[in-house]
Formats: sequence, structure tokens, C-alpha cells
Amino acid sequence: MITLFNSEWERLWSKRWTWLLVLAIPGLAYMTASFFETLQVDHDTLSQLFILTGLRNNLYFPVNIIMAVFAASIFTEEYRGGQLRYVFLRQFTRKQIFFSKLLLICVCIVLMLILFAVCLIVTGYFFQFNENGLLNYSLEALSYTFVYYGFAFVSLLGISSLFICISMYSKNVTYAIGGCMLYILASLLLDGAVIKLAAVFSDIPLLELSITYSLIPFLQHTGLNEVIDGNTNVIVAILSVVVVHLIVFLWGAYYRFVKSDYLY
Repeated sequence: MITLFNSEWERLWSKRWTWLLVLAIPGLAYMTASFFETLQVDHDTLSQLFILTGLRNNLYFPVNIIMAVFAASIFTEEYRGGQLRYVFLRQFTRKQIFFSKLLLICVCIVLMLILFAVCLIVTGYFFQFNENGLLNYSLEALSYTFVYYGFAFVSLLGISSLFICISMYSKNVTYAIGGCMLYILASLLLDGAVIKLAAVFSDIPLLELSITYSLIPFLQHTGLNEVIDGNTNVIVAILSVVVVHLIVFLWGAYYRFVKSDYLY
């Protein structure tokens, strides 16, 4: 398994698009800081919350697109390009290959969040939002930030499971990325209809919240804000939605991966 993961890791970083995605993250951080600079937001407030706010403004769209590209390339490219037949010549099971790729996705999410946080700290210092770096953060602000980043990881894991499933059923990487982007856009456009549907179950608060946040981009855009406030029902609903995504979509992707014939 370690050998497989190392192989996947080396293959990922041998591609130019990987480095382009890495370079996009500092760009997003800089544009976010520039945006807040034009709004002339109070720097004392930003000094405490810029790392959190910077991610929140990018999580539901740009960050999701980055994860869509990762998922599509890691799972679709080899699957449709016939490269997996060479992997099968070595003594690895399809299950091992699938989970090594899934582990790589998890590592990519963690590294991306860490890189985003570092870039936001640097740009915040550059724009004088946080002149003293992390030393300027109160313990309360740091706790909010860690909680938010933790749930951001959970949400990205959930949406990545959907992206992986889309990738496994797509003809090529372009179709996979297109399908993932269509889902992201549709989620943000249909949120009103989903909220109205959820209101039908207002007598069952947990079910209402689960339906409300069933579309993960909307969950990221709105639901994670309530997590910071410590809303227990929202936390349970979000975790329930993510668990359902992991079970349903990872199973669909796994079934496709292990049952299909890669030799043709």
C-alpha cells in the first residue's frame, strides 16, 4: 500500500497542472486580501479572522473546483487512458489501487488547506491585516479557525467522494471536470428550491437541516458559519450529509473501479 501511494504521489507531482493548482492558491489568497482592502474593512477585525474569512470566501467555489480537477485527474486519467493495465501487471489488487488514490485525495485536501492558511497569513501580513502574524490572534479566534478548517476538511472530503464518482463514470478528464463544475453551479443556483423543500419538514428540525445542507457547496457557503456558533443540530446535520455522501458515492465509484474491464 505504501509503495502504491508513493507511486501515485510521484505521478501526481510529475504533472504540470498540479503545480498550476498549487500556484493558484497564493493567487486566490492575494485576490481575497485585495478584495477586503477595497472594502476598507476594519483591520482590527480582519487581524483576528482573516485566515478563517479568506478560506470561507473561496471554499464553496474556487477550492471545490481545485478538488474537482484533482479527483478527475487522479481517477479518470488512468482509468480511461488504459494506464491501469500496467499497474495490474504488478501484484496489486484493484482495492489497493482504489484506496491508495483515495488516500492521495485526503492528503491533497490537508495540504491544500495548510497551504491556503499559510498564504492567507502571508498576504494578511503584506496588507497589514495581521502585522504580528499568529501572535496577533486570540485563543478564541484560533479555536474558531481550527474548528472551521476541520469542518472545511470534512466538507471537502464529502464533495470529493461525489467528484470521484462522477470521474469514474465520465468518458475523460474534460467530461469529469465539466460534470463536477455543473454540480457546483447547480448547487449554488438551486439552494432556494432546496430550502423550500426542507421547510416541508419543519416539524423535524434535524431532517430539515439535513435536506437544507444536502448540497455541499451551499453547506460550505452557509452551514459552516453556524458550526462556528456551536449549533449542535447543524453540526449533526452536516456530519450526516457528509457520511451519506461518503457511503453512497464512494461505494458507487469503488464498484465501478473494481468491476470494470481496464484492458479495452
